[in-house]
Amino acid sequence: EVLWEYQASPVRVLTERQSTIIKDILRNVVLHGTGRRAKKAVNLSIRAQDLVLNIPVPTFGKTGTANRFTNSSFAGFVARLDQRIPAWDSSKGFVITAYVGYDDNKPMKSKHTEIYGASGALPLWIDTAVAIVNSPAYVSNVQLADLAFETLEDEATNRVGLKKIAVSPISGLPISTGIIPEQGQEIPVVLSDVKKSSSTGCLSLLEDLTDEKNLHGFNPHCHPSHVLKLCTDLAAAWARSISGKEGHVTS
Repeated sequence: EVLWEYQASPVRVLTERQSTIIKDILRNVVLHGTGRRAKKAVNLSIRAQDLVLNIPVPTFGKTGTANRFTNSSFAGFVARLDQRIPAWDSSKGFVITAYVGYDDNKPMKSKHTEIYGASGALPLWIDTAVAIVNSPAYVSNVQLADLAFETLEDEATNRVGLKKIAVSPISGLPISTGIIPEQGQEIPVVLSDVKKSSSTGCLSLLEDLTDEKNLHGFNPHCHPSHVLKLCTDLAAAWARSISGKEGHVTS
């Protein structure tokens, strides 16, 4: 006998544009940031005759580490398949939060070990997410044929006028699509309302600045003036890219 059942009454607190951008940030935490352990760890296992197929489920979230390592956390969500499109739909997914810490807030730190959000809470979060995506409530309506045509594209991205652009893993500024990453290096792709054509004016300068032989500003032992010079050059390049005019930055 069910004594009480929660009835959701959702209230929108963010615009669709804000929600899409935040979701992209949380996705990139898993793809390139502190949540990388979850990147390929959450899979939907489906049996097809004698084969077991592991389908990656997109995950989103953010790690957290308290001061003095008193606790670690990971809060995020897994998307769910919308069979009508078909595509992954985060609005119908599951929100999961994992928390690790002592009852008395004793720091989780010793001479040789420190527990961060990525090392403490994230493994628990992954195990919980894997159990959820393979539960009857999640897989009841999943069809193998739908997964063959799944896409990570979000319809909201096009509705709010955002575009995917490649950015430098060093500066975070737009880079030209012709740049070939070094071995083992991933080029992050983010959502932006910056038009590609407007950023071409700063590409040559940006490529010069991010060239290995010119990265004096990122050497921790270099003179502070080098860091300031590099930052102001990057800021000026960005100003030109969004205004179409010569950018000037004062310190």
